[in-house]
Amino acid sequence: MIHQSAYQHSYFANCISLGCDCTIASSMQTIGIRSFAGPFDWSTSSSLPRLLSIIESDFKDFLKEDHLVPISIRGVVQFTDLKYDFRYPHDLRESLFDEYEGIRQKYQRRIDRFREATKSPTAFIRAICNEEEITYINRNRAYIERIIKKGNPENEIVFMRGHQIPEGSPGPSWGNCLPLAKWDASLGGNQLW
Repeated sequence: MIHQSAYQHSYFANCISLGCDCTIASSMQTIGIRSFAGPFDWSTSSSLPRLLSIIESDFKDFLKEDHLVPISIRGVVQFTDLKYDFRYPHDLRESLFDEYEGIRQKYQRRIDRFREATKSPTAFIRAICNEEEITYINRNRAYIERIIKKGNPENEIVFMRGHQIPEGSPGPSWGNCLPLAKWDASLGGNQLW
């Protein structure tokens, strides 16, 4: 599937969520631009630096069993990756010990798709989790672009202003930054792509 960006007049073979939480993948799926289930779709992470380090290391130690801890939040059984500070609220039914191998295999398939897909022009979509992340983005542009363009020099990142960012707060000083509220299925699905 080819997606046209209204902002750069570029074409992307893939649109891939870099999360912050599940809303990006869910919205991408709703408006029909989500290329496939990726490794960051249904997790929660407020740490862009850790997410980038996962991509940079080619997923070294990603979901390594030694780093995972089961937790329950408001009665929902989930698990946390302590090394990367990711929380997975949708993958666990009862027991991390009993379900780990199936979860690992599922994410390995997602990682393999991610690696292959990002060799073609890809638009990465990331919700900005907090104002500290805006500061990080502004101070680390070269590093972020190097990681994003690792698979293909035409890859780009689009930042979505998350609900946690106060109205009127300045976004990143580079790249596309769009209000999440405007990226809604009720807009007809063609507002960005």
